[in-house]
Amino acid sequence: MRNENEVKYAGFFSRLAVFLVDILIVSFLLYTLTSVIGESGSRVAIVVVAWLYWAVSLSRWSRTLGGKLLGIEVRSVDGLPLSFAKASIRVAVSFAPFVLYTVWRDMQHSAIPTPSPTIQMLPQLVYLLPPFLIFFTVKRQMIHDLVVGSIVLDVSQSAIYANHTVGKAVSFGQKIVRIVVVGTFLLLFGYVMLYTSVFFMLGKHQRDAYNASFHTVYPVNDRNDSTIIFYRQELERASKAFIDADDMYDIFEADVKRDFAVDCIEYLLREDHNVSNWIEEGSRFRKNARNKYADTEEMIKKAKANEDYLGRHFYDYDFNEVDSIARRLVDPFGGNGSENNRTCRKKMPVDEIYREFIYRYIANREEALKRNMQEEKYAKPSGYLNKSFYQGRVKQIKSWLNILYEKHPGYAVYKVQQKHLAEQKEKERRIKQQKRE
Repeated sequence: MRNENEVKYAGFFSRLAVFLVDILIVSFLLYTLTSVIGESGSRVAIVVVAWLYWAVSLSRWSRTLGGKLLGIEVRSVDGLPLSFAKASIRVAVSFAPFVLYTVWRDMQHSAIPTPSPTIQMLPQLVYLLPPFLIFFTVKRQMIHDLVVGSIVLDVSQSAIYANHTVGKAVSFGQKIVRIVVVGTFLLLFGYVMLYTSVFFMLGKHQRDAYNASFHTVYPVNDRNDSTIIFYRQELERASKAFIDADDMYDIFEADVKRDFAVDCIEYLLREDHNVSNWIEEGSRFRKNARNKYADTEEMIKKAKANEDYLGRHFYDYDFNEVDSIARRLVDPFGGNGSENNRTCRKKMPVDEIYREFIYRYIANREEALKRNMQEEKYAKPSGYLNKSFYQGRVKQIKSWLNILYEKHPGYAVYKVQQKHLAEQKEKERRIKQQKRE
C-alpha cells in the first residue's frame, strides 16, 4: 500500500478537467485583449495568448490556474520544473493535432473528386486519438509529454498540497468539478458519436444516390409540347458543353445556359400544363440531359469534377447575383411574365438569352469590384473581414473580369451605349420636369 506522498500520475479525466478550466481562462483573456485592441478573431492574438499562458505558467509555477485549482502539476521526468523552452515546445506539440486536422479538412474540401464520407472522417482521428495515448504509457504521458520528457502529477492528495490553504479550500469543490467534467465529457462524447454516425450514414446515402443518378433514366413527359421539346434539346446541347468544358469560363457559361433551358421547361410545365411537381420534373430533365453524354466512366468523372468545381467556386462566381439577374430574363415561378413571353414562349435559344444576361452580369461584377475596393480602403489590418480578405476579393474579381472582357469584347460598345441611353433618359426627364414647372 502506497503512502500519500508516493508519485501519482494524473488521469485522463483530471487532465481534461484542467484543460477545460484553462480554455475558459484563455478565452476570457482573449476576449479582454481583443476588446481593448479591437482586433477580434486575430489568429496572432490567439496563438500568443495561449502560448504565454501555458508556457509561463508551467515554467514558472509548474501548473496553470486550472492545475492549481485541481491539484495537477507538470514537471520533467526528474522532478524539476520545465524550462520555458521545453514548456513552449510542449504547448506547440499539444496543439499540432488540431492544426493538422484543420489543414487536412481544407485539403479535402478542395479535392477533386470529393472524398467519400469514410475518407472525410479520417481527419477527426488525428485530433481525437492522440489524447488516448495516456492509457498506453506507463507514466500516463501524451505525445507532447514524450517529446519534452514531462510528466503530469496529481498532487491533490499529497501532504504538501493538503496543508496548502488553496488545497483545503477546494478539496470538496475539486470533486464536484471532476464529476461535472466527467459527466459533460460522456454527454459530449455520446453526442459526437451520434452526430458522426448520422453524418456518415447521410453522407453515404447522398453519395450513393448521386453516383446512382448517373446510371438512371428518369421518367419525364414533354406533353408533346413543341416548346418544351425545343428547350429539352437546348438543355442537352448545353449539358454536352458543360461536360466538355475545361476552364473557369466555359464551365460557367454552359451551366448558366443549362439553367435557362431548365427554367423555361419548368415555367411551361407549371403555367401551361398545371404540373404540381414541376421543380422535381425539371430536375429529371436536367439529369437525363447530363446522362445522355456522361455515358462512360471517363465522362461521368468529368461531369462530377465540373459540378464539384461549381460548388467550390460559388462565391467566386457569385451565383446569388447570377440567379437574381437570370430571373429577370426567365422566371420559372412566372413572376416575370412579360420577359418569359419574350424569351421562353418565343423559343429564344439559350445562346441569345445568355448574351443578354452576360452583359448585365459583367456590369454587376464591375460594381462588386468598386464595392470591395472601397471596403479594402477602410478595412482594419487584421481581424474579421480585414484588408487581406478584401485584397483577395479584389484580386479574384479583377482576374475574373479580365476573362469576361476577353470572351466578350463587345461589352465595351454595350457599355458606351448604355451610358448614352442613361444620358438620354436623364435629358428627357429634365425636359419633362421643366415643362411641368
